[in-house]
Amino acid sequence: MKNLLASLTALALAALGGPALAQTPAAELAQPPQSAQTWSIISGSGQHGRSLRWTDAQGVRWSRESILLRGFVTEIDQQLRFAPNGALV
Repeated sequence: MKNLLASLTALALAALGGPALAQTPAAELAQPPQSAQTWSIISGSGQHGRSLRWTDAQGVRWSRESILLRGFVTEIDQQLRFAPNGALV
């Protein structure tokens, strides 16, 4: 009985948490400048995306991964900020 209750609770939490993880529209993601370093993600069957890297005017280092694999599409943005001593902020 305990296992059933725990399973139902976990299922309810997972169902309620789904909408909070909704995907951000691509138009709202960071826009890389024309000068961003760009790499293509390719295989023998063609191009599957690209990877971009750039640093903005405030010194924040950005990366964007655009991936398309067999119908799976994702855009991943990352930003890295460094303290004066070089530690990640």
